[in-house]
Order: sequence, then structure tokens, then C-alpha cells
Amino acid sequence: TPVVARAVEVSLFEALAEWVSQPAYYTRYGGSQPPRIGTQHATIAPYGTYTAADGKDVLFSIQNEREWSALCEGFLRRPELVADPRF
Repeated sequence: TPVVARAVEVSLFEALAEWVSQPAYYTRYGGSQPPRIGTQHATIAPYGTYTAADGKDVLFSIQNEREWSALCEGFLRRPELVADPRF
């Protein structure tokens, strides 16, 4: 089955509001500002910018097993990746 690339549009405000909440909470309630880590996340993986085979960047923000399963099965159409120990 050939792989077909798809563009996905997301509201920048909604994406950014979720993305900055963790550092904001950490600073407010943790007593100090967390170190800068770019687009990565301090406690969630895979979360951040990754380079695809075509050289373009893609941002993943997978926060739990349910979202990981949905990404692999629905978007990537690679259900075997859900239980792959490499990930």
C-alpha cells in the first residue's frame, strides 16, 4: 500500500495554549523556571519536532497510550507500531 502524505491544519492559538501550560505551571507552583528544551516536553514522549524521511519537520504531541494508538492505527495506518518495543 503506498503511503500518501497529508497536510493537517491546526489552530496556532489552541496548539500554543496547550504547549505552554506545563512550563507555566512548573514555574508558578514549582518555584523555578524549567530549562529551555525547544519543542520537546519535559515529561512526555514522543513530543516535539522530528524530521521525516523527506527532510520536512513534523511536530508530535502524543500524551498517552490512547493517543499513541490513534496516531499509529488511524493516521499512520501502522497498527504494528503500537506495541513495538522501540517506541
